[in-house]
Amino acid sequence: PAYQVIILPRNETSQQQITTLRRISKSNENLPTIVRQHAHQDRCYLVTTWIDGRDLEHVLNRLRQKKDRWPSVHQSCRLARGLAHGLHHFNDLCGLVHGDIAPRNLIVTHKMRKLALVDYGSAWAVERTADRKEGDGHTKGYAAPEMSDPAIVPDFRVEQFSLSCVAYKMLTDQLPYDGLGGLAGTEKYQDSKIALLPPSENAIHRKRFPRRVWAKIDAVICRGLALSPSDRYSDTRKWL
Repeated sequence: PAYQVIILPRNETSQQQITTLRRISKSNENLPTIVRQHAHQDRCYLVTTWIDGRDLEHVLNRLRQKKDRWPSVHQSCRLARGLAHGLHHFNDLCGLVHGDIAPRNLIVTHKMRKLALVDYGSAWAVERTADRKEGDGHTKGYAAPEMSDPAIVPDFRVEQFSLSCVAYKMLTDQLPYDGLGGLAGTEKYQDSKIALLPPSENAIHRKRFPRRVWAKIDAVICRGLALSPSDRYSDTRKWL
């Protein structure tokens, strides 16, 4: 197996990242594993399993430039579902919320076998959700609307929204809600009444998949993209 070394400063933020990674270590192939940790002077050295691939943002840019073939509907849904399994481990078994699921934080492995979640600097424990730092999880368009509302305590449903945005992007090369994504549910746009078009309406491979199957894909993704968290799936098992 291949490994990588991550060097972090010895501070509170780094300790948060290390604690997060240790809690998910070895739980799912869509998440990295810490093999060894060593602290010396003002630095922390982490040896983790190497995730070989490119970030999804880079991959989508290449696809847009027609340098590679756009993934099929089946590939996109398989990648999204695999990561949803990883998030089930992350949210339910480890009691953590990543908070910033977006193409720049996802690695696409060789031959598009899986999506691996990286960069845990914004992650927080569920019991510390109300204490998260301002700005965590605010990748424009991919963050759930409630991430912008300090009165709402976000939970795993913010991950559900963000991954649904990613799935929508892989299927259509667009963000939902006319390109606004989660911004459509924020105070600035609450009177705009922007409609959510199901992914089948904008899909790149729209005509290559049966309508009856599209209906199921549309139903799952559109529910995950509900602007109100109470309208999304109520737990990760129902979502899966």
